[in-house]
Amino acid sequence: MAITYTWNILNIEVTPSYKGFSDIVCNVDFEYTGTNEDGISHTIERRIPFYKVDSNNYIPYNQLTKEKIVHWIETSINLENIHKLMEYEISIKARPEPVKKALPF
Repeated sequence: MAITYTWNILNIEVTPSYKGFSDIVCNVDFEYTGTNEDGISHTIERRIPFYKVDSNNYIPYNQLTKEKIVHWIETSINLENIHKLMEYEISIKARPEPVKKALPF
């Protein structure tokens, strides 16, 4: 089952000032959607906290990109487990709805 995954960044929260840096990303709210070839999809919504300020890799807020935020998320979560969850949820949604049937006796 081929699944296409898409990211949607919903919100970014920052710490206004800390240790000489400004607008440090501390929380990211996102949606992650998997869609199979039949158009059946499953979406998870999560918040990822970021606690460390990396002075060697600090990026000013106005220079952040969606790609960079997605990279931070991908390196902070177990993407393999999330893909397994998505595959399972999509497979459940792909099953035909059960119907009640009159008893055969």
